[in-house]
Amino acid sequence: VPVIAKKVVVDTARERMGREVTVEEVRCNPFALSLTIRGFAIPDRPGSTMMSFDEFYANAEMSSLFRWALTLKELRVERPFFALRRFADGTINVLELKRDIEERTAPDPNPDEDNALPRALLQHIQVTDAAIDVDDLALTQPLQIKLGPAQFELRGISTIPERRGDHDFVIGLPRGGEVRITGNVVVEPLGVDGTVTYNGLFLEHTWPEIRELFNFELVSGDVGGSLDYAAALDEAGLSARIENLQCRINNVALEMRDDGMRVLELPSIAVTGGKVLWPEAVIGAAEVQVENPVARTWIEPDGTLGVTELMPRSAEEQVLETARDIESKMHWTLDLKRFEMTGAVAEVEDRTLDIPQLVTVSDAALVLTDILTEEGARWGLEASALIADSGRGTASGEVSAMPAYADLEVELEGLELGDLGGHIEQLVPIELREGTVRSAGRLRFSPDDRKPDFIFEGSFAIDRIDLVETVVGSQLLEWGLVEVDGILATAAPTSLRVATVDIHGAGIDVVVSPDGK
Repeated sequence: VPVIAKKVVVDTARERMGREVTVEEVRCNPFALSLTIRGFAIPDRPGSTMMSFDEFYANAEMSSLFRWALTLKELRVERPFFALRRFADGTINVLELKRDIEERTAPDPNPDEDNALPRALLQHIQVTDAAIDVDDLALTQPLQIKLGPAQFELRGISTIPERRGDHDFVIGLPRGGEVRITGNVVVEPLGVDGTVTYNGLFLEHTWPEIRELFNFELVSGDVGGSLDYAAALDEAGLSARIENLQCRINNVALEMRDDGMRVLELPSIAVTGGKVLWPEAVIGAAEVQVENPVARTWIEPDGTLGVTELMPRSAEEQVLETARDIESKMHWTLDLKRFEMTGAVAEVEDRTLDIPQLVTVSDAALVLTDILTEEGARWGLEASALIADSGRGTASGEVSAMPAYADLEVELEGLELGDLGGHIEQLVPIELREGTVRSAGRLRFSPDDRKPDFIFEGSFAIDRIDLVETVVGSQLLEWGLVEVDGILATAAPTSLRVATVDIHGAGIDVVVSPDGK
């Protein structure tokens, strides 16, 4: 048997796959009905191994003769290795092997015949110290990810209809993380369900695969959590469900590639009650919480916003084309019950000025509820933020994405104009020493052919304005209070109507300098 088995394996692989398979040793024990194969390897290309194992051991049972089913008491594979590899020419090794097999496989003369699986019972399957390599050699900087060691264990696996078995997989990840998969499996009809727990998934390990699409680097970030899953394949097609997803993403940081500026920090993102449903094409969660994010950008001297430099134009077009292609084939619906962001900070550096000025929005909070990407769905919104370390802005109401819509009550209190004086001083010879802004009203955005796209109705006031011209240093303008009520501002078409303007305690100094200015 060893001589015949070794020759059959090598010759069949050469005939069916066009690959030179190697087998070091084959052993057979006819009394125990066991077979051992050692030192097995399949190349994908000369000098490159796609799959191998140190030892394969199968132990059958005499009961197969009486159960009318092939029964394996034990199936064990030690130190298997598998490589998922994209070569420099863009070809993926698995797809290349599939193509070679199809080219060498004769057409089925009776394609309509029932190709049911043979009756089989696998009592115990064990895979120890498995290793998986993921290589992408087509990138400018080749990507190499090594997973493992992994342990797989399956019990009671059977092709007998409705016969249920169980499985337990543990996959080791770089830097000590792991993925554990436990649950049940039915082979006929095919179906699996169970639980996945994962920790220590470091995002920077997969970053090289998409690095060329961006002008920034992902320098840190890790993921951990758990989920319940179920999938089945029958005559109706594939159905799959991920539910009860709990996920926490920690310490994500993005830095610009050219100057190292950290443009985004996400200390914590937590997802609870997540779900993915197919064929319903629904993705959602009970809640997503984002804590203390920090975003930084800038305005270039020509007025362009720095965030537009995060992605090259060519990559942006590629991503948009891919997104449109996916959308045309899969119309997914987002169903998120609650999104909450707290402690957010946004910093914008204005480089249009001779001396760049920094504008900060801090302590920002946002809550969106009942987020549903269906036509006409309205989401609840509550938002607040501290602007330039002085003014508190708030907004509450309803928004929608399909179509774009907003109806919000907005308010601004205590914005100190003195904190923004540096911007004014670089534009005109005026020093804004004092002034506090407040405003309140209703903001509506609802595109329609019959009415303006943008409407603001409300009031506006400035307390204690104090302007000094910097030519000779005299008082230019001051007042105690300016109140503007009954504002109706619209865009498309642009118009402004005001009911009343009240100015209290106004004063102005006019000074002519010796040179006539």
